[in-house]
Amino acid sequence: MQLRSMIVCVSLLAPHVSFAQEADEVPICAERSASEFIHVAVCDERLPDEVLAAEGQRICGEKLPCGVWFWQVASDAPDVAPDNHDGLTQAELASSQGVWVGERSIFIRIEPVE
Repeated sequence: MQLRSMIVCVSLLAPHVSFAQEADEVPICAERSASEFIHVAVCDERLPDEVLAAEGQRICGEKLPCGVWFWQVASDAPDVAPDNHDGLTQAELASSQGVWVGERSIFIRIEPVE
């Protein structure tokens, strides 16, 4: 069976917008692994684009380039973050919720195609 996904790209943040969390707030998504440029995060539920964008910005902080891939199901996410985006398998890409691209300040939603 061939896996197919539709990629929806939405610019969600102006570069000057900050989503810094208060010190007592708990992160919504857990960072599972990180390489120099790529982070793998798992969230317990399917979240709106704006929330994932804010989580991506939180995880990347000021570090650029930076990409944060999000999964809802931990077993779908890679155990080790790849060195670059090309290191993800088709199955990992298709099962992800999407990716925050820090250097462009955008979240790209991955939607399954029926």
